[in-house]
Amino acid sequence: MAESFSMLSGLYGERIDLGLGRAAGTDPMTTHALQRERRVPGADDFPEQLAELLAYLENRPPPDRRFAGLAPLPAAPAAPEPWLLGSSLQSAIWAGQLGLPYAFADFINPGHPEIAHFYRESFEHGHRLAAPRVAVCVAAICADTDEEAEELALSGRMSRSMMNRGRLIPVPPVDTARRYFEAKGPRPLRAGAAR
Repeated sequence: MAESFSMLSGLYGERIDLGLGRAAGTDPMTTHALQRERRVPGADDFPEQLAELLAYLENRPPPDRRFAGLAPLPAAPAAPEPWLLGSSLQSAIWAGQLGLPYAFADFINPGHPEIAHFYRESFEHGHRLAAPRVAVCVAAICADTDEEAEELALSGRMSRSMMNRGRLIPVPPVDTARRYFEAKGPRPLRAGAAR
């Protein structure tokens, strides 16, 4: 992945960003497939992995000597701009301490503006950024009316509901999702829905 993004950065300069997060995937099977150690659930070694990748992207000696023999990235010294992706206070603090831009996943953890505040408060100016930079990522559906937007949102809600039950399904058509929720009974108004 680092090599692919390095090549893109070499071709397109500062237009390439690389989002880095600790979520391994959207389901338990993907998480298991991406673990370094599969016999037992691994410890959260994301900070170490992040330090290794940042050293590689920045052409610095790796913290883990086992990676000292890696070939330089193909477009070095050009490198994509790394952004830390997160939805927690911990990810905001890491991004700030490392002087990285931070993309906050409000669609995962809505209603927490204090997380961006903690990022700005913990931001350490350095060779990466002169000032903190935050992007807020939201899930949004646009339609002519609130009712139509709520109707369109049913497909995603059904897909997430099934995923939470351990069943991965393609995002269904609205008609299928409507029947699914009608069978479950009246649906509660979504938190944060426009009135």
